[in-house]
Amino acid sequence: KVVRFTVAVNRYNGDADFFKVTTFDKTAEACEIYLVKGSKVAVEGRLTQNKWEDAEGNKKSSIEISANRVDFVGRAPNANNNQAELVGSNFGSDDDIPF
Repeated sequence: KVVRFTVAVNRYNGDADFFKVTTFDKTAEACEIYLVKGSKVAVEGRLTQNKWEDAEGNKKSSIEISANRVDFVGRAPNANNNQAELVGSNFGSDDDIPF
């Protein structure tokens, strides 16, 4: 199972940066069920830089996060469209946060 989504990271000046995130296996399954536009998440993983040339020969690149953990923060709808509290829910690895 693979699920891809985009996260917006707000800056202090009101702007935002957008990052593509790819999740796999159980983390992807949880994202497919609980993730909706506007969900607040904490993502842990590794950065991957993709490089390619477009049709005109211009060099392009993007940064993507390969997530091994996604924590849902706040509220998100559950499978019954009711509101479920998901504060700090870990749908990623079983490793504890080191702090």
